[in-house]
Amino acid sequence: MNILLLEDNIFHDTLMQLWNKWKTNGKYYPNKTSWWDRYIKQQIRQTFQCEGASRNHDRRDMEDFYYAAIYQAIRSPPETENIAITIRWLKAKILRLTGQHMRGVLMGTVENNNMLGEDITTHHYICSHKRQKTRIVTHVLDKQGHL
Repeated sequence: MNILLLEDNIFHDTLMQLWNKWKTNGKYYPNKTSWWDRYIKQQIRQTFQCEGASRNHDRRDMEDFYYAAIYQAIRSPPETENIAITIRWLKAKILRLTGQHMRGVLMGTVENNNMLGEDITTHHYICSHKRQKTRIVTHVLDKQGHL
């Protein structure tokens, strides 16, 4: 669960509205413990997962858009604009998107942030780093496949 979503006021408000709705379903369970275990935990998990998946999808779409814009800037005639400035600007946009994502990935990996008995894992960091490496533009080919 990405708890950084709680810093977003819109998501927080949505979660509070859902919480008020979920509280009304407590009457269908024999006690609060079973209501919490069987219903609330699942609803919270699904809400965070759906929001996280939606945001990751939007982030990937934006990255793809910026990469396409870099490719288009490289292929445009040199006299239309300063290509180097445009490419640096687009690269900064991509790095900002990646930085925001990495902030969530790396959260809790510092030893002081871990709970007692929690193992430090870098699995998510490694997967994200591999994904980032595969998305870096190293060269542009023309229609015939030449550099």
